[in-house]
Amino acid sequence: MSKILLFLFVSLLIVGCGANPSNTDEAKALNQKLPFRDASMMEDSTTKYKISIAVTGVSEEMQETYFSDELEPKGYVPLLVTITNNASQDVLVRSLETVIVVGNKTVKQSNADLLKKTIRNSVTTFPGINEPVAMVDNRQMMKTSAVNSIFFKQALREDIVHSGQSITGFVFFDKVKYPVEDKKLRIEFQTLRKLQYFNIDANLNYNVKK
Repeated sequence: MSKILLFLFVSLLIVGCGANPSNTDEAKALNQKLPFRDASMMEDSTTKYKISIAVTGVSEEMQETYFSDELEPKGYVPLLVTITNNASQDVLVRSLETVIVVGNKTVKQSNADLLKKTIRNSVTTFPGINEPVAMVDNRQMMKTSAVNSIFFKQALREDIVHSGQSITGFVFFDKVKYPVEDKKLRIEFQTLRKLQYFNIDANLNYNVKK
Protein backbone atom coordinates (compact mmCIF):
# COMPACT_ATOMS: atom_id res chain seq x y z
CA MET A 1 0.00 0.00 0.00
CA SER A 2 1.41 3.41 -0.98
CA LYS A 3 1.96 6.12 1.62
CA ILE A 4 -0.84 8.22 0.08
CA LEU A 5 -3.38 5.39 0.24
CA LEU A 6 -2.27 4.55 3.79
CA PHE A 7 -2.75 8.20 4.82
CA LEU A 8 -6.25 8.29 3.30
CA PHE A 9 -7.22 5.02 4.99
CA VAL A 10 -6.08 6.23 8.44
CA SER A 11 -7.81 9.58 7.90
CA LEU A 12 -11.13 7.93 7.07
CA LEU A 13 -10.77 5.60 10.05
CA ILE A 14 -10.21 8.53 12.43
CA VAL A 15 -13.18 10.44 11.07
CA GLY A 16 -15.39 7.35 11.18
CA CYS A 17 -14.51 6.56 14.77
CA GLY A 18 -14.91 10.15 15.83
CA ALA A 19 -18.34 10.41 14.25
CA ASN A 20 -19.68 7.22 15.79
CA PRO A 21 -21.71 8.21 18.90
CA SER A 22 -21.48 4.68 20.31
CA ASN A 23 -17.73 5.08 20.77
CA THR A 24 -17.95 8.05 23.12
CA ASP A 25 -17.35 7.86 26.87
CA GLU A 26 -20.86 9.18 27.38
CA ALA A 27 -22.41 6.39 25.32
CA LYS A 28 -20.39 3.76 27.18
CA ALA A 29 -21.45 5.19 30.55
CA LEU A 30 -25.07 5.24 29.44
CA ASN A 31 -24.86 1.51 28.67
CA GLN A 32 -23.10 0.69 31.95
CA LYS A 33 -25.26 -1.32 34.33
CA LEU A 34 -25.04 -0.92 38.09
CA PRO A 35 -24.13 -4.05 40.08
CA PHE A 36 -27.11 -6.10 41.21
CA ARG A 37 -26.76 -7.14 44.85
CA ASP A 38 -28.70 -8.08 47.95
CA ALA A 39 -27.99 -5.33 50.48
CA SER A 40 -28.47 -7.71 53.40
CA MET A 41 -25.50 -9.73 52.14
CA MET A 42 -23.18 -6.74 51.76
CA GLU A 43 -20.53 -5.72 54.26
CA ASP A 44 -21.50 -3.08 56.84
CA SER A 45 -25.13 -2.97 55.73
CA THR A 46 -27.93 -1.69 57.98
CA THR A 47 -31.20 -3.55 58.49
CA LYS A 48 -34.35 -2.14 60.09
CA TYR A 49 -37.99 -3.14 59.64
CA LYS A 50 -36.58 -5.96 57.45
CA ILE A 51 -35.28 -3.39 54.98
CA SER A 52 -31.53 -3.54 54.35
CA ILE A 53 -29.41 -0.65 53.08
CA ALA A 54 -25.76 -0.73 52.00
CA VAL A 55 -23.89 2.47 51.15
CA THR A 56 -20.52 2.44 49.38
CA GLY A 57 -18.25 4.93 47.67
CA VAL A 58 -16.71 4.31 44.25
CA SER A 59 -13.21 5.02 42.98
CA GLU A 60 -12.57 7.85 40.55
CA GLU A 61 -11.95 5.23 37.87
CA MET A 62 -15.40 3.74 38.47
CA GLN A 63 -16.91 7.23 38.55
CA GLU A 64 -15.64 7.70 35.02
CA THR A 65 -17.11 4.34 34.06
CA TYR A 66 -20.57 5.16 35.40
CA PHE A 67 -20.71 8.89 34.58
CA SER A 68 -18.17 9.41 31.76
CA ASP A 69 -16.20 11.69 34.09
CA GLU A 70 -14.52 11.74 37.50
CA LEU A 71 -16.90 13.51 39.86
CA GLU A 72 -14.81 14.00 43.01
CA PRO A 73 -12.17 16.18 41.30
CA LYS A 74 -15.06 18.37 40.14
CA GLY A 75 -16.40 18.72 43.67
CA TYR A 76 -19.03 15.98 43.98
CA VAL A 77 -19.17 12.77 46.01
CA PRO A 78 -21.30 9.95 44.52
CA LEU A 79 -22.54 7.32 46.97
CA LEU A 80 -23.86 4.02 45.68
CA VAL A 81 -26.95 2.93 47.61
CA THR A 82 -28.38 -0.59 47.53
CA ILE A 83 -31.76 -1.26 49.14
CA THR A 84 -33.29 -4.70 49.66
CA ASN A 85 -36.85 -5.09 50.92
CA ASN A 86 -37.34 -8.30 52.87
CA ALA A 87 -40.51 -7.04 54.55
CA SER A 88 -43.94 -8.39 53.67
CA GLN A 89 -45.15 -5.10 52.18
CA ASP A 90 -43.94 -2.84 49.39
CA VAL A 91 -42.42 0.54 50.24
CA LEU A 92 -41.73 3.74 48.34
CA VAL A 93 -38.19 5.12 48.50
CA ARG A 94 -38.35 8.92 48.85
CA SER A 95 -34.86 9.35 47.44
CA LEU A 96 -35.04 13.13 47.09
CA GLU A 97 -35.25 13.40 50.88
CA THR A 98 -31.97 11.53 51.41
CA VAL A 99 -29.51 13.38 53.66
CA ILE A 100 -26.29 12.76 55.54
CA VAL A 101 -26.73 12.93 59.31
CA VAL A 102 -23.92 14.11 61.60
CA GLY A 103 -25.14 14.32 65.19
CA ASN A 104 -28.06 16.75 65.15
CA LYS A 105 -27.07 18.24 61.79
CA THR A 106 -28.00 17.16 58.29
CA VAL A 107 -26.31 17.69 54.92
CA LYS A 108 -28.59 17.91 51.90
CA GLN A 109 -27.84 16.44 48.50
CA SER A 110 -26.15 18.41 45.73
CA ASN A 111 -28.21 20.50 43.35
CA ALA A 112 -28.88 18.00 40.57
CA ASP A 113 -29.16 20.60 37.81
CA LEU A 114 -25.88 22.25 38.81
CA LEU A 115 -24.14 18.88 38.98
CA LYS A 116 -25.27 17.90 35.48
CA LYS A 117 -24.37 21.33 34.12
CA THR A 118 -20.85 20.98 35.51
CA ILE A 119 -20.37 17.64 33.78
CA ARG A 120 -21.96 18.85 30.54
CA ASN A 121 -19.60 21.82 30.45
CA SER A 122 -16.60 19.50 30.76
CA VAL A 123 -17.57 17.47 27.68
CA THR A 124 -15.11 17.88 24.81
CA THR A 125 -15.42 16.84 21.18
CA PHE A 126 -12.35 16.59 18.97
CA PRO A 127 -12.94 17.05 15.24
CA GLY A 128 -11.76 14.49 12.74
CA ILE A 129 -9.60 15.45 9.78
CA ASN A 130 -11.55 17.81 7.51
CA GLU A 131 -14.72 17.08 9.49
CA PRO A 132 -17.38 19.79 8.94
CA VAL A 133 -18.04 22.10 11.89
CA ALA A 134 -21.74 21.23 11.80
CA MET A 135 -20.94 17.55 12.34
CA VAL A 136 -18.65 18.33 15.26
CA ASP A 137 -21.33 20.53 16.84
CA ASN A 138 -23.90 17.77 16.36
CA ARG A 139 -21.70 15.23 18.12
CA GLN A 140 -21.07 17.70 20.94
CA MET A 141 -24.81 18.17 21.36
CA MET A 142 -25.40 14.42 21.41
CA LYS A 143 -22.71 13.90 24.06
CA THR A 144 -23.95 16.66 26.36
CA SER A 145 -27.52 15.41 25.97
CA ALA A 146 -26.35 11.93 26.96
CA VAL A 147 -25.08 13.33 30.28
CA ASN A 148 -28.66 14.05 31.37
CA SER A 149 -29.68 10.50 30.50
CA ILE A 150 -26.67 9.06 32.37
CA PHE A 151 -27.57 10.79 35.63
CA PHE A 152 -31.25 9.91 35.30
CA LYS A 153 -30.36 6.25 34.79
CA GLN A 154 -27.70 5.95 37.50
CA ALA A 155 -29.36 8.06 40.23
CA LEU A 156 -31.39 6.57 43.07
CA ARG A 157 -34.92 7.49 42.02
CA GLU A 158 -38.18 7.70 43.91
CA ASP A 159 -39.43 4.21 43.24
CA ILE A 160 -41.43 1.40 44.77
CA VAL A 161 -39.36 -1.46 46.18
CA HIS A 162 -41.54 -4.55 46.13
CA SER A 163 -41.26 -7.24 48.76
CA GLY A 164 -38.22 -9.39 47.97
CA GLN A 165 -36.80 -6.83 45.52
CA SER A 166 -33.53 -4.87 45.48
CA ILE A 167 -32.78 -1.53 43.85
CA THR A 168 -29.52 0.35 43.36
CA GLY A 169 -28.66 3.95 42.53
CA PHE A 170 -26.43 6.90 43.34
CA VAL A 171 -26.99 9.94 45.53
CA PHE A 172 -24.66 12.94 45.25
CA PHE A 173 -23.21 15.40 47.77
CA ASP A 174 -21.04 18.50 47.52
CA LYS A 175 -17.46 17.57 48.35
CA VAL A 176 -16.92 20.77 50.34
CA LYS A 177 -19.91 20.01 52.57
CA TYR A 178 -19.19 16.28 52.86
CA PRO A 179 -18.46 15.66 56.56
CA VAL A 180 -15.33 14.00 57.88
CA GLU A 181 -16.99 13.10 61.19
CA ASP A 182 -18.91 9.91 61.96
CA LYS A 183 -22.03 10.01 59.82
CA LYS A 184 -25.07 8.12 58.60
CA LEU A 185 -27.06 8.24 55.38
CA ARG A 186 -30.72 8.83 56.19
CA ILE A 187 -33.24 7.51 53.68
CA GLU A 188 -36.95 8.17 53.96
CA PHE A 189 -39.56 5.56 53.07
CA GLN A 190 -43.32 5.60 52.69
CA THR A 191 -45.64 2.68 53.29
CA LEU A 192 -48.26 2.06 50.64
CA ARG A 193 -51.06 0.43 52.63
CA LYS A 194 -51.20 3.44 54.92
CA LEU A 195 -49.78 6.89 54.33
CA GLN A 196 -46.94 6.61 56.82
CA TYR A 197 -43.32 7.72 56.65
CA PHE A 198 -40.23 6.37 58.38
CA ASN A 199 -36.47 6.85 58.18
CA ILE A 200 -33.57 4.44 58.24
CA ASP A 201 -30.10 5.73 59.12
CA ALA A 202 -27.64 3.55 57.23
CA ASN A 203 -23.96 3.05 57.98
CA LEU A 204 -21.74 5.39 55.95
CA ASN A 205 -18.01 4.82 56.23
CA TYR A 206 -16.83 6.40 52.99
CA ASN A 207 -14.46 9.37 53.37
CA VAL A 208 -12.87 11.68 50.83
CA LYS A 209 -9.70 13.73 50.67
CA LYS A 210 -10.49 17.44 50.92
